[in-house]
Amino acid sequence: MGLLCVHTREHGNMGVTIRDFAIDPAQDLVVLSAESETLAVPAGRLREYPIHLRAMSSGGNHPNASDPILSCIPVTIPSMLTIQVIGDFLAFLFRSFLGDSSGEPFIWNWKTGRHLKPSVFR
Repeated sequence: MGLLCVHTREHGNMGVTIRDFAIDPAQDLVVLSAESETLAVPAGRLREYPIHLRAMSSGGNHPNASDPILSCIPVTIPSMLTIQVIGDFLAFLFRSFLGDSSGEPFIWNWKTGRHLKPSVFR
């Protein structure tokens, strides 16, 4: 029988209410999707989702992120969230149980903070 080795890290309070997260251990990266903040806008109420880029080793802001807090404002009312980290790219896909089920993607270069338009990938 093989031996199972588990490594854990505990950072206590991360300072945000976490909705979802993703990790990339090879980059010492943890992505925290925080609970949304409601914004009043003329067309109605939209929610802003802060995205925190942290170092797994310390729990602090990731040193390779030029902007350690990104944000997005989906037009849909999201019920589900998928987060993917692939190299320098971070993708969020918001889906709603109401209406269009295709989802609303947000893609960034997490190191530079540059938001990439989904049309770039068509």
